[in-house]
Amino acid sequence: MNRPPLGVLVALALGSCAIPVDREAAESIPTDLAVSKLAELLPKAAYVKSLDPWVSVDQSDIKAWSVTKDGFEFRSSRKEPFRLLWSFSRGTEVSKVPLRYEVRLYAMVPGNARKAVYHFYWKDEAEARRAAELFEALRGDR
Repeated sequence: MNRPPLGVLVALALGSCAIPVDREAAESIPTDLAVSKLAELLPKAAYVKSLDPWVSVDQSDIKAWSVTKDGFEFRSSRKEPFRLLWSFSRGTEVSKVPLRYEVRLYAMVPGNARKAVYHFYWKDEAEARRAAELFEALRGDR
């Protein structure tokens, strides 16, 4: 049986860790500012993973981003755009994963009050933290 070397498994386990999000600071960000800053930041994500449908989209495959006071949307080569209304947004988490920083965006969906629906990946920790704070500022359950 082929098993990965123990060192690789340990490195992967140590490479993933949660990074705190300053939710108090996020609450003080005005909606208009959060929308404009998120519109600048989302196109800098290396790629986005949608969990329903399960698909990863590289930034180079995204044709357009739209961020408004009502929600966000991005279009790729797939027929249907990906979108989320802020009224359904229920928070974020940031994690250091191997070679990147992952921002998980949670939303209220039928049968689940807080389900991970999108994962965004940045190479820069500061950008990932800032995106998480901006997503938090636009949560629908505030």
